[in-house]
Amino acid sequence: RSVFDGDGVKAGCLGVVLGGRDPQRAGPHPDVLIDPHQASSIGGTVDLRLTPAQRALREEAAAFCASIRPVLEADPEWRRQGMLSDGDSREVNRLLGEAGWIGLSWPDTLGGRGLSRLDATLVEEVLGYHWLPLSSYLLSYQTVGAAIERFAPALAPDLLPAIARGELVFCQGFSEPGAGSDLGALTTRAE
Repeated sequence: RSVFDGDGVKAGCLGVVLGGRDPQRAGPHPDVLIDPHQASSIGGTVDLRLTPAQRALREEAAAFCASIRPVLEADPEWRRQGMLSDGDSREVNRLLGEAGWIGLSWPDTLGGRGLSRLDATLVEEVLGYHWLPLSSYLLSYQTVGAAIERFAPALAPDLLPAIARGELVFCQGFSEPGAGSDLGALTTRAE
């Protein structure tokens, strides 16, 4: 069973951390459901059920996905896309942006909804269930957008709102000797 299945999963004293954050080093964070140091003070059981607001958010995302289903079915490439991250559709990316589904965890001043990463992940799970082609979304929001937000904040006001609207899309292309496009197979050396 998944933490996100909405049926109410309970876990013993355990810390749940999303996004690679370590509560022991990073301190309190909104994406940390429970700090392991505090688990014993709440009675030894953590309730991981979705909140009513999280359920409503998932239902809103599912309704959006259902509304664009005709766009997906009209695209002959949609059924052949393979993994979700392989599929790409400028039209779907545009529709995601128009409906406010890109940049969910970014502040509203940068075009996002200001949601926690947990809530954004709950939405992404729904997008996956509905087999949306998410290549542009994943690269533009989760990779390039996240890098801009963290490492180039001066560029964020110029770039993130356009990404969130679905107007600015990034791509990447790699081909290296001995590795092709498999970034995990790259090797380097210093001379």
